[in-house]
Amino acid sequence: GQPHAVTEKDGVVADFREYMADRDRLVADAAPDAIAPNVKVPPMTVNASTLLYGAPREPAAVQWLRAGPVQMKFQGGELRYLHIGDREIVRRIYFAVRDEHGDTVMPHFREIAVQTAADAFSIRLAATCGNDAAEFSWTGMITGSAEGKVTFNVSGQAERDFHPMRIGLSALYGVEALAGQTYEIIDDAGKVKQGEFPRLVSAKPLAESFRTLRYSTPDGMQVNVALRDGEFGMEDQRNYGEGSYEAFSSMLPKSTEV
Repeated sequence: GQPHAVTEKDGVVADFREYMADRDRLVADAAPDAIAPNVKVPPMTVNASTLLYGAPREPAAVQWLRAGPVQMKFQGGELRYLHIGDREIVRRIYFAVRDEHGDTVMPHFREIAVQTAADAFSIRLAATCGNDAAEFSWTGMITGSAEGKVTFNVSGQAERDFHPMRIGLSALYGVEALAGQTYEIIDDAGKVKQGEFPRLVSAKPLAESFRTLRYSTPDGMQVNVALRDGEFGMEDQRNYGEGSYEAFSSMLPKSTEV
């Protein structure tokens, strides 16, 4: 498209979120200089926190954790780049509040407490997601076991009436790691359906109303992501300039007021 003006106040430059979060620091560090001329923003304005969150923020501390054979990055209340050896199995797991405009309401953490062992961990979280359109407080517990199981539990409540688009856990799968990979989804009734992470961008939803997504890697490793309550839907995030497939959920009933 045509170059356009973006300021700190204008918010997230969504097309470049994945570049700024890239594990390859050469890509991430080069992104501001590459982006700034195209969007007519002074380089000092286009920084990592502005691109990711829409406003300058102090960088969140990073910890590398292990749950048995699964290693991952913990930062800002999220698990990222879950991998076994050199194989990425899940890109990102996080809890999100989307307001009525579809904007992600960023969390302000009151507590982040991490305890680690050689091959296990537990994380206690407490946060409030608030802006002019929404306010939701939640607590969470993330655990990782030596058997390679990671669990993310969340409970919360609205601090005022508002109309959210979605409130719930999401799991992202990396395109580079999984394009062309077959998978199975299982719904609440136990019905199994086959699917494939598409190589080409899909404008249509990839899957709807499922509780579990599982796939097996070529070397026989099985990866399962399952909700205890609720349902996932899944879409191709490349439609929004990101390099992932997103399985998203909502802890809300199918009405819109919380």
